[in-house]
Amino acid sequence: MFSQATLRLGPGYRVCRNCGTRFPDGSREWPDLTESQKKQFLYGDLPAVGVIGVVLVAVFIYAAVKMRDVKIAFVLLGIFIALGAVILGIFYLMCWLNIRRSERRRWGQF
Repeated sequence: MFSQATLRLGPGYRVCRNCGTRFPDGSREWPDLTESQKKQFLYGDLPAVGVIGVVLVAVFIYAAVKMRDVKIAFVLLGIFIALGAVILGIFYLMCWLNIRRSERRRWGQF
């Protein structure tokens, strides 16, 4: 699976600050991406991150249960779920803002 880093949203060029020359940078606008590229941009490395998160939660909960403190296990589980939801929410908010900016650029609304 390819990383999200291989896809960049943009007009397809960058402008040199020194001379003002345009050069291609490989970026593409959201409406120009294929369905699979859109999925790659939105989901990218999410499965791998999810697996790592589940393993970390399992280790901490196992340690808490091993210490015979079930309350700590539930508190840790709640913290991990809340933190994961916040991080995921911020990630998708940033994706949405980038997609919106790309569509506006593409349709000349900037």
